[in-house]
Amino acid sequence: ACDAGATAVLIERYGFPGGIPTICNMEPSSWCRQKNSVSTGGIQALFEQRMLENGAAHEAFFQPSTSLVYDTELMKHVADRFLLDHGVTPPTTAWPPSPTSWTA
Repeated sequence: ACDAGATAVLIERYGFPGGIPTICNMEPSSWCRQKNSVSTGGIQALFEQRMLENGAAHEAFFQPSTSLVYDTELMKHVADRFLLDHGVTPPTTAWPPSPTSWTA
């Protein structure tokens, strides 16, 4: 959206981008690829290319998958830079504290 001239703010529950892969090292979306499959392109393809360029991803060693393995801590940095480079306002934490942590 920002590349097309819109203004965007990313709001994340935990204050950093990347979702499940950066929180608990769950397999990235590239995990389900098999040999001769084709990526749909778009943001995922651009982001994966940036991850590879920054040494934050490498090809998996197991077969028959052709997935990428992410360094999830470096992924947070790459994602921040990726967002800034595309004009997105950096992540803002929007998750409120638990009601049980409130004091009267």
